[in-house]
Amino acid sequence: MDNRHRIRLKINMTNNLTPLSEDPLPIDVVDSQIHLFRTMGLTNGLSAMDALGIKSAVIDEYWLYKDGARDVFPGYRLPNGATRVIPFQAELASIKHPDRFSYVVRLDHRDPGMRSWMRIVSDSPNARAIRLIVRTEDELRAFANGEYRDCFVEASNAGLPIFLFIENGNIELSRLYLEEFSTVSVIADHLGMARKPGQFDNLIRLSNYGNLLVKWCHAEITFGARSFPFKETHAPLRIAIDSFGADRIMWASDFTVRQQEYSWIDRLTYLRDADFLTAQEKFWILGGTARKHLNWPAPKSGPDAATS
Repeated sequence: MDNRHRIRLKINMTNNLTPLSEDPLPIDVVDSQIHLFRTMGLTNGLSAMDALGIKSAVIDEYWLYKDGARDVFPGYRLPNGATRVIPFQAELASIKHPDRFSYVVRLDHRDPGMRSWMRIVSDSPNARAIRLIVRTEDELRAFANGEYRDCFVEASNAGLPIFLFIENGNIELSRLYLEEFSTVSVIADHLGMARKPGQFDNLIRLSNYGNLLVKWCHAEITFGARSFPFKETHAPLRIAIDSFGADRIMWASDFTVRQQEYSWIDRLTYLRDADFLTAQEKFWILGGTARKHLNWPAPKSGPDAATS
């Protein structure tokens, strides 16, 4: 790819960003997962998005894990052991810049206040979805046994999508929920957390469920692509498009993870500039799918309405 058609960023340890060239993008690009405030603040995040041509981003706010991944900050643990995340900076960012940022809220299925939290999320004009993290053996067992059903019931009642992070490529465990809650959009995080091609096949086999979507993120890790333009990911993406349709695939960078290996710009441009994707496929994957299924209309032209 000709370097004059790429934006290059210099990011130093203080998160200063220096755009070295500009390339206006006609595509309405939405990054459907960033952990803003984990390694980068609001001002630098906006500067980076402007330089990269990313119009909007969905924030999943967490700073770090501790105590065996059971406590997430910002948040606290409840007496029954459940974790309650409080994404206060994400909410503030979305209030100040509603066209640029929205956010998801992580929910613990054991939270006794889950229904109240779901209502708060559904009432917020800038919260787009909930996110369920099914990581530990106990959580995987509970998910398989249907113990997350109340989360799906409340999401259905509230009309909220669910981002589903399910460890070890166990996306097939979602089948019982997909069948019962066919009106709930379920977005499989990071290719269903596939970490090897066989697990990716598990995701493809679920494509007949019209309410299942794919977050195309970390494909370079799943398919062992070590350098731009991540050619090892091209054929699997074509399989995903042929199985799900481009309008059920949304791109995410998750750029705060493995930053030293894969830059934010490379995670974007290997798709934005890909010659194996049609303009219509790029439209959906890079923004249209997120806009449609997260109920986040594209902003009108001009500056943010609220920037003070």
